[in-house]
Amino acid sequence: MQLSRVTLVAPGQAASAAVTPALVIDLIWAAADPTDQVEHVAAQGAPGLVEVGIFAQAESPESARRRACLLAKRARDMSPLLGDWRVDCRDGVPCRRGGVS
Repeated sequence: MQLSRVTLVAPGQAASAAVTPALVIDLIWAAADPTDQVEHVAAQGAPGLVEVGIFAQAESPESARRRACLLAKRARDMSPLLGDWRVDCRDGVPCRRGGVS
């Protein structure tokens, strides 16, 4: 099992009090499918920022990070509350709307 961390960041001062770590965990689970092989999701945050840890079965840390980034992006894209939020992935794997760069 691999741990990957992603950060969801609100644009400027647009942070909504409705976006909580618990909500983000629910969105991650809702966006996950069996191929993501997610085992556990944890999150903590402050206004405008939510750090998410995604534990998943993966062949390598790089594969886990890539999968976690795409999963966080899917969760963001399916929620109107997170529509303008940025998903930043650790270890130099940024995730932006429209794909991984």
